[in-house]
Amino acid sequence: MKSITTLIKFGVTGLAATAIHLAIVSILIGLLGWDVGLSNGIGFMISTVFSNYINTVWSFQANMNRRVVTRFWSVALFGCALAVFIAKMMESAGFHYALGVLAIAMTVPIISFSLHKTWTYKES
Repeated sequence: MKSITTLIKFGVTGLAATAIHLAIVSILIGLLGWDVGLSNGIGFMISTVFSNYINTVWSFQANMNRRVVTRFWSVALFGCALAVFIAKMMESAGFHYALGVLAIAMTVPIISFSLHKTWTYKES
């Protein structure tokens, strides 16, 4: 039962982090006219800091320390690279970009949760 609760909290945190990312990107691009890539990079960084903190203290109820932060960011960057890879593969296969987004949404969070559960927050 604890794993289900952790998964639900992880999902809620992911939705909140996504909302933060989108809000930041909307402000930087829509209101300030910033570059799309830079705006998304900043949105990713800020939402990942939020996600790291909330997932550590709330979802996984762990202590924030250097090991956890390093592992969390390693998984986050892996997830980012995986998302780019999936999007490019779907594009290369001739699929609409929305199917790439769907494929990313169906795989990256599950893989990230699994890696966090078995590695990031694993007791040493």
